[in-house]
Formats: sequence, C-alpha cells, structure tokens
Amino acid sequence: LAERYPVQRVIAAGFALFAGTLIQAASSVPFTLGLVSLGIPAAVLAHLVLVFPDGRLHSSWERLIVGAAYFNAVVVQVVMLMFMPVGQVGGCPCPQNLLFARDDMTVHMRLMSIERYAGLAVAAAVALVLVLRWRLASPPLRRVLFPILVSGGVATALLGATLIASSLPYT
Repeated sequence: LAERYPVQRVIAAGFALFAGTLIQAASSVPFTLGLVSLGIPAAVLAHLVLVFPDGRLHSSWERLIVGAAYFNAVVVQVVMLMFMPVGQVGGCPCPQNLLFARDDMTVHMRLMSIERYAGLAVAAAVALVLVLRWRLASPPLRRVLFPILVSGGVATALLGATLIASSLPYT
C-alpha cells in the first residue's frame, strides 16, 4: 500500500493545511500566500480520498472532480482576492493583500458564492464516488475502503456543512 499511496502526498497535504496559517504573518508576502492557500486543503483532501487505496484516479469523472476542486481552491480564490481589500475582514489590522486590484465587494461576493457552491458540488461528488465505490467493492476491498469511507466521508460532510453554514444569513 505504501508504494501505491506515497507518503509524499500525505506530507504535501499537511503542508497545504498549515499554509493557511500564514495569514497570521505581519508581512504582506506570507500573508497573501496564506490567503491564497486557504482553500487548498479541501482540494487536497478530495484528491487524497479519491486516489485511495491505489494512488490513482480511476475515471475521467474523478479527474474532473479533482480538477474542479483545485481550480476552485486556487483560481477562484486568487480572482476573488483581487476584489477585496483586507481591511474589510473583521478585526484585522492586516498587512496588504498583494493581489488586491479594485475594491468591488459585489464582484467579490459573487465570486465567494461561486467558490462556496463549487465546493459544495465537489464535496457531494466525492461523497457520491465513495458510496459508489463501496457498493461496487468486493468484501476484501470494502475492508480496505472502510477507513477512508468513514474518515473521508465525515470530513467531506463537515466541509459541506461548513460551506452551507457560511452561506446562511446572519441573524
């Protein structure tokens, strides 16, 4: 299993997860990198879950899901940050967002909605692939898939719940 599921992918996932902590930096470059990397852990999680247990994506559908996850996590995030001055983030005496080009909260909010709903679609697609894999798996493969089904399924469900909760109006 270790040969087909390289440790490097898991290590990369860990670095992606902690890259978001750069938003606590007092300098603009790491701060901006932290802002850009905030969505990457969700994409890496989707990728890792879908390549388990043999280390590869099995269909064009899975490649589309992973591609959409990374596109959403990087491209949509970068474009969204171009329209949001960081001063509008609550409680933030933050460094400069180096990607900021124009203050347009309407564009920013639309892009944020696109990012949120695309993230929900990716989470639902990953959950669907996990369910289909389970249904089609032989009993020995089900024993192998069980840990990722539980942990990946719970993580995907929590990500989906977070995205839904963030779209609800504040009361």
